[in-house]
Amino acid sequence: MFAKGKSAVEVAARLEVSTKSAYQWRRAWAAGGAQALASKGLSGPDPKCRASSWDG
Repeated sequence: MFAKGKSAVEVAARLEVSTKSAYQWRRAWAAGGAQALASKGLSGPDPKCRASSWDG
């Protein structure tokens, strides 16, 4: 959307997110292109147990 000239406010409205998030995404996109917006996976600590360890 940024590449098509959409503003952060337009992107926020379209994706139903905060304008703060859209401005952060726009800064990341401007600095590193689409790759900068790629998911980095889940944040937080690794799970302490795994599904395969459950008896059931």
